[in-house]
Amino acid sequence: MEIKKEYYFLILIILIGIIFVGLKQNWFSSLEESKTAVFPSERAEMFGVSSSSGLPAFAEQLIIDPYNVSEGEKQVFSIWANDEQGIENVKGEVYTDNGVESFDLSLLEGDKKMGRWQGEWMVKDLDLQDSYSFSLTAVSEEGKSTRMTPSFEVSR
Repeated sequence: MEIKKEYYFLILIILIGIIFVGLKQNWFSSLEESKTAVFPSERAEMFGVSSSSGLPAFAEQLIIDPYNVSEGEKQVFSIWANDEQGIENVKGEVYTDNGVESFDLSLLEGDKKMGRWQGEWMVKDLDLQDSYSFSLTAVSEEGKSTRMTPSFEVSR
């Protein structure tokens, strides 16, 4: 009996060692990556963005993911916004068949003076048209705002 216990203990130590080394060497990183959604996905559309000379302004890039949506999907909007004093918030609104769906965007990258903001909504009430408008509004720390109103398509 004592020999078996020693072997179990030795095997346990070896397995713990392999796991420890594997974590240090990132052997298991592919397992972690498969759990997270890739953004932007292959269904995303990216648009170059430039605003007038006033601030706040949208800049660089707008990502709509997915661009061509189906009912019940999550749709993500990501956009860069800048202002010399800083952006206080960015809000989105989708104009559906039954009204307006509002959502907030959060600062994901950069800072309030120049950063990428991202928000999402669950697609619903898009039955009557092939494309729908939405708006993104950035409000500066000084209370000034800028707004853009692009559109996206619906899969049937």
